Amino acid sequence: DPCGGDVALMLCGRIVWLQNATDESGRPRLDSRNPDPLRRSRPVCGLVVMGGLTPSGPDSWDGGTVYNPQDGRIYSGDMTVLSETTLRVRAYLGVPFFGESQIWTRAERTAAGIVEYNCRFVRVPPVPRQLSD
Repeated sequence: DPCGGDVALMLCGRIVWLQNATDESGRPRLDSRNPDPLRRSRPVCGLVVMGGLTPSGPDSWDGGTVYNPQDGRIYSGDMTVLSETTLRVRAYLGVPFFGESQIWTRAERTAAGIVEYNCRFVRVPPVPRQLSD
């Protein structure tokens, strides 16, 4: 259970797609700035980056944490649903007033591929057929 606790009351968030899911060498981007050396080899795609959020209104949750794999820090956080495709996520240290808000947009599925858990757009290749004599 990625959220932990009573999942009926808590909300969590996982990275399921990245525009640049791989590094310059074509390998998956890793959680290389994590303060825990044992976690630095984890792919960023698939990471739970929001957790412990509890309802605070009809379309809002607070009291949670937001992990930023870009700097390896864990912030306090809250979230508000703005539309079917956008969220306002606020992360802060200490007092919410000194935090930063971002608008997160839901990844779209396209005809070119499907979004898989590993965060990459993939096409399922046809299975080669073997001809028999």
